[in-house]
Amino acid sequence: MVANYLQTIGPDGEHRFPMTSDVRGAKFDSDMAIAFVQGEYACLVHSPEYQRREAANRTSYEWDRLIGFFTHHVLNGTQFRILDTDPTVELAERGLRIMAREDRVQRRALASAIIGARKALEEQKAGRLTRIAVTRDRSTNEKVAYVFLVLAGANSMEQESYRRVRAMILETYCLATLHDDCDIKLCVGIAVMAISEEGESEDLIAIPQQKWTPKDIEELSVARKNFDVLQKPLKLKTIPFHVHATSFPPDPAFEGMSRQQRRALERQRAKQQGRVR
Repeated sequence: MVANYLQTIGPDGEHRFPMTSDVRGAKFDSDMAIAFVQGEYACLVHSPEYQRREAANRTSYEWDRLIGFFTHHVLNGTQFRILDTDPTVELAERGLRIMAREDRVQRRALASAIIGARKALEEQKAGRLTRIAVTRDRSTNEKVAYVFLVLAGANSMEQESYRRVRAMILETYCLATLHDDCDIKLCVGIAVMAISEEGESEDLIAIPQQKWTPKDIEELSVARKNFDVLQKPLKLKTIPFHVHATSFPPDPAFEGMSRQQRRALERQRAKQQGRVR
């Protein structure tokens, strides 16, 4: 059943169990049923497609680690105080719930954005680097933005000063994102250290959309200038919501091939492996 569920995708892009309407050329009646053959799951997990899926999923485990890291400190009351606000379960939960709702394929994309930002910062020898991803809440379909900030300087500043500056920059990015796209209902900000710096520290903030007063806009404008954050209004694109079709990454050997060429290569492989299709 699991094998069939993983390999069946409905018109909405969601995984589901096969239905009688999926059977090609079948004549349907009230007595028709679908039976699952024993051994299908064992066959699936040993397939090249499944191995590629497992390899692709490794990146997503960084997203799992962040959820576990933040949750651990929330439950143990060891959160770092940032933005002059005492940390509470309610404040952290708002961001953690959104993060936990992301499916495995979305987690791959989001984790890749964080990992890629850290690597790019090292390659560019820059002081900071930010990436913004816009997706949708899986339970409400509302637009959600993630801001990933990598900031160097942890080894050259006192920890408290470094964390305070980093949090203020992260907050400015989140507020600017919300201001520039009022359709975004929540902005989740995640800040991390540069790869080359010793230690480990991550910050999480979640800011909901708000009604913007002239005072709010003026304060944000000042912060954007002070921290050199998004001086031009953002034009953000949403990550496709239904991306389950890429749960099993395609074989790189098939890239650029026509259907006829792919089938010819599949037949050749089958012969080499002593199998008949």
